[in-house]
Amino acid sequence: MNEVTAIEDATVGREQIELPPLNAQSPTVVLEEFKQVGLTKEVLSAHTLKEEQNYIDGLHQKISSPLYRSNL
Repeated sequence: MNEVTAIEDATVGREQIELPPLNAQSPTVVLEEFKQVGLTKEVLSAHTLKEEQNYIDGLHQKISSPLYRSNL
């Protein structure tokens, strides 16, 4: 009987625990923090252009390679 009582007490104890809210800040404050940390349009655009140029350069290298030309 003691084991049953101990398990019931533990269950009741867990039910009574109140957790504080995960984020006590208002949503507008949180959004402002993300805006300050996030990428700017200029940085994102520069990164995209660099990735595109790297892709095009890779294609040019493949096209100019002798192995690719021999398969044309």
